[in-house]
Amino acid sequence: MVAGELPKTRRLAANSFNLCKLEDSWVPFGGVLAQAKCEVSLELKELAFSLHLTIAASAIKLNKFNDAITSCSLILESNKRNVKALFRRGVALEKLGSLDKAYDDFKLANEIEPNNKEIGIEMIRCYVQGT
Repeated sequence: MVAGELPKTRRLAANSFNLCKLEDSWVPFGGVLAQAKCEVSLELKELAFSLHLTIAASAIKLNKFNDAITSCSLILESNKRNVKALFRRGVALEKLGSLDKAYDDFKLANEIEPNNKEIGIEMIRCYVQGT
């Protein structure tokens, strides 16, 4: 279902219901409910990602690197290409001395956003420290 079709589908379902055509309204309402659940689920997931990224940034500033890694890893379980999560986890891993893992995160983040200078700098720094 296309996003623009959702209000139209809701309206048709409501009209069918108001006209006491319960059988006609059952299927459209079911689709609307499924779409609404999906929209809420996506909004909650985005909110959770945002919160975990904020937790990770705060944890890094407080030198709680394992907490930062945990928050970023939770995001990356669902979205392996989240650049901020890759970058922040890379920073935390680098601070803990896990340079190979940090480099891998920076490298993937750099592949996704090759023009991001901050990622490139951290990737080079991590590489130099590891040699």
